[in-house]
Amino acid sequence: MLYRCAVIFAAHPDDEIIMAGTMAKMAAEGTRVVVVQMTDGGEGYPDVEMKDRIVELRRREAEACNRALGIAHRHMLDRPDMALVNDKATLQDVMAIIRKERPDAAFVQGGRTLHRDHFNTYQISIEALWHAGGPVCAVLGPPWATPEIYFYKDANTDLEPFGVNVKGFGHKFFEALATQESQFTLFGQLFGLKSREGFARQIELLKRDSGRDVEYFWIARDVLHFDTLPEPLAHRLPDWSPISA
Repeated sequence: MLYRCAVIFAAHPDDEIIMAGTMAKMAAEGTRVVVVQMTDGGEGYPDVEMKDRIVELRRREAEACNRALGIAHRHMLDRPDMALVNDKATLQDVMAIIRKERPDAAFVQGGRTLHRDHFNTYQISIEALWHAGGPVCAVLGPPWATPEIYFYKDANTDLEPFGVNVKGFGHKFFEALATQESQFTLFGQLFGLKSREGFARQIELLKRDSGRDVEYFWIARDVLHFDTLPEPLAHRLPDWSPISA
């Protein structure tokens, strides 16, 4: 088991899926996998007919994704999509979750993005991880300094990437995407998959011939609670191995 608890911060109901194999593997090994979802995904409708029901659709899809990946709990802050702001209430809501869950590792979105919700998720989660470890806001629970912090997307290019071996779980990426039916128009543009049948074929193909055995992460060196990074990964966590830049 890599961790007792791992928390993943996501702007929208599907952002965390890029590390689906890692989440599924951690869950299978006994880690409590928790997602903190910042917004309700309410602007993610490709058809105007979906507008009035998109939030409920995406909530159901998020629950299906939880089941597919073994996510133990998804904290939904339900901030309006495209309107996430780094205000005091949101910051303290996230701090309270961190202090409640007390994760061994946090996985955050990086700041190299044009999407305001993604960028604000980066800022809020990093600041909340920092504040949660300090002697402040006692009403939110005892302080908790998360020992390890990683970016799972949109990281600065000068950070060294690491690969996680997800052999046997690589198909979980497409299995999780297949739960997000409201987003099939977008996924069709990205992956050429627009139907349940198309996803099912891709999932079976990867189960037979794993072609997605590695997922990439970056150590958030500049935002850890320590002056220097602890000896990373290789001697303690054999599933992690450095990838040449």
